[in-house]
Amino acid sequence: MIMLGLAGIVGGVLIRLAFFPESQPDAYYGRAEAEQLLRQLMEEQPVLEIADGDNSGFTAGDARQAITALLQMEAAQIEETEELFFLKGKRDTAVLDQAEFRQFYEYLIGEVGSDKVSIQNLLVLSVQEEISTEGQDSFVVVTPEGEYGLQTFDSQRQEMLQEQLKDAEDKIIRVYVSGQRILDYTGESTEAIQLSNVWIETAANDQLQIFINGFHKSYDCFLGEETEFKTIAGTVADIWMNTQGITEIIMKSDVITAKVLAVHEDCIEIEGYGELMLSPHYQIYKIYGELAVEPTSQILVGYTTTNFVVADGVIEAALITEPIRADKIRVVLGNSDYSSLIHPVVRITADCPYTLTFQDQEKVFEAGEELELTSTCGYMAGGRVTITPNAENGKIQVLSISRNGVSPAYRGVLEVAPYEDTGLTIVNELSLEEYLYTVVPSEMPVSYGEEALQVQAICARGYAYAKMQDGTYARYGAHLDDSTMTQVYNAVAETEESILAVKDTYGMVPFYQGEVIEAYFFSTSCGVTCNNYDVWDGDPLPYLTDKMENAEGGPVDFTNEETFRAFIDDGTSYQSFEQEYPLYRWRITYTPEEMTAAVQSTLKQRYETSPERILTLQPDGSYISQPISSLGQIQNIEVSLRGKSGIVKEITLVGSEATIKVTGQTNARALMTPADVTIKRQDGSESVGWALIPSPFYYVTKDEEGNFIIVGGGFGHGVGMSQNGTKAMAELGYSAEEIISHYYTGVELVNIYQ
Repeated sequence: MIMLGLAGIVGGVLIRLAFFPESQPDAYYGRAEAEQLLRQLMEEQPVLEIADGDNSGFTAGDARQAITALLQMEAAQIEETEELFFLKGKRDTAVLDQAEFRQFYEYLIGEVGSDKVSIQNLLVLSVQEEISTEGQDSFVVVTPEGEYGLQTFDSQRQEMLQEQLKDAEDKIIRVYVSGQRILDYTGESTEAIQLSNVWIETAANDQLQIFINGFHKSYDCFLGEETEFKTIAGTVADIWMNTQGITEIIMKSDVITAKVLAVHEDCIEIEGYGELMLSPHYQIYKIYGELAVEPTSQILVGYTTTNFVVADGVIEAALITEPIRADKIRVVLGNSDYSSLIHPVVRITADCPYTLTFQDQEKVFEAGEELELTSTCGYMAGGRVTITPNAENGKIQVLSISRNGVSPAYRGVLEVAPYEDTGLTIVNELSLEEYLYTVVPSEMPVSYGEEALQVQAICARGYAYAKMQDGTYARYGAHLDDSTMTQVYNAVAETEESILAVKDTYGMVPFYQGEVIEAYFFSTSCGVTCNNYDVWDGDPLPYLTDKMENAEGGPVDFTNEETFRAFIDDGTSYQSFEQEYPLYRWRITYTPEEMTAAVQSTLKQRYETSPERILTLQPDGSYISQPISSLGQIQNIEVSLRGKSGIVKEITLVGSEATIKVTGQTNARALMTPADVTIKRQDGSESVGWALIPSPFYYVTKDEEGNFIIVGGGFGHGVGMSQNGTKAMAELGYSAEEIISHYYTGVELVNIYQ
């Protein structure tokens, strides 16, 4: 009976469908496609049950099911849903056409709220379609509101959207958006849109050229014959436009110029005006030289080089009218392996036309044209020559130098000069700020984030500013070189992130009692930082102290060997910022033969470099400096003196032929070179080929087989700012200023250009 009853019901349904077939719209949303859009509104909760391969259309029944699902969400307040005209009277099996589904979906957006999905009318400035090296498509729609990618549920839908949008440049599109992702495109918009605080470049009766989000754009305009176009060009304005072009413009011509006293996240304090709030559509334009949108809100404090466009007491835009006021810095460039500052030949080109100035003459070379200089060529007969790019942002490339397999390109001016009949020197003169653009990424990975890069920029600027005054490289006509002897410059090309970090910290350096500090930095700590006089000669600097690398930053005393070993063996008990980094702890094992070979390979050179730091045991028990090239078979190694940070200050090496005491952190790391042995990090990873032991924070022991084991932590000398510690602190929410204060005790940030 039950079977017959069911058969009768099913048969009735089949007969009904046969005599009253549902019409299929020409354009509709598939159930799977609609499901993905609905999930964006429902916190990724499933709405419909869809079998694999179900390509059927979204029905009125599906719509009612979606409404039921929404009603079960606490935030939904949908009433009288059955009265919706596009559902009323429709059978559950009726497929909604494309327009009906969109009307239904937009109704839900209105009910649920636009925080999950919004309907946007966007002016497309550019469509960028690229294929990555991995073969993946990258499709980006650039608008005044930012860049948008596509988010679809399958490759077919992705291809369809890309096809619809690929020719959308300069059109106003109507789209469903979630975050910075376009979910669906409903066609060109018929509504007018407002573009806020755009820069008007030129204006004529029927054309307006604007600069917006870095794009130069020309649009038809319909402003009426009474408009005085001459007064529009060179101003900031709000404009309205539709599919025909620009229909309305409101100029913002109130401009103030005064000293900037302070810059905050949401306001700028200006002398004579107090604190003025920033508009939500605040823009910064560089209007001298090549027009540009500045990617930072850091206006130069203490200067009047910026005009502010104000409306109703709110800053709408900042106009930077002059170049950055930065002292020039001169950098002497080393050869490809940094072994010499003297070059037998210098080969140069540029990405723009460039001028060679020699013997009171000038010669212009075309972009890409090569110039070769030697000490005996005619150009050098009069001595120093200058190479200057003929474009504002042009760069000169030195083809005779390699940095990481690439010939580096330089901002500013190059000077090539003879040097003591041995060859040529190359000096790059440029602004201190532009110099930092490539120092920052050369010294710290840009992946470390904004705050960490700002700390690196502040430290690098302070270090460079101090080095400019010490005269070490004066004989080369320079302030410093481009290697680790000072700080690495242009080994890695500048990036948007590094430029932003420099601009956001413009001129800021750490000062202590009225003087710029020696802003030393290194890679990774072992859980402590060290004072300067345990590492280098010179007077103690009060802002460089022995202290723990944690939030408390308290003083330490690891002069006792057992205490230091306990710290290294169980550093996690001290809760260091960097305790999860691979080089926080490491281990190196040498066989007796490997240790003997390591010391033998470096001993003579280390003695010649610093004879006062390598002392040989005499028969009477004293130690003196004398030439030495071999210890014989290494029998024992002992750390005989530590600083409070635990740093090795002195090691004693006992050999079958001689015994020596060695001081200095470089010797402590270089003498027992690990070039031919493996360094094992705390995460189990290994590496070989190191010229130096990672840090001078280690102890030496021997195992049962007589192998020498060096156990230590950190990477670098340990003085000043730890770069990985900075990264860790930034990830914990510390600001750049707080990080600087942690690593340099008692300092304050000062703008060197004020």
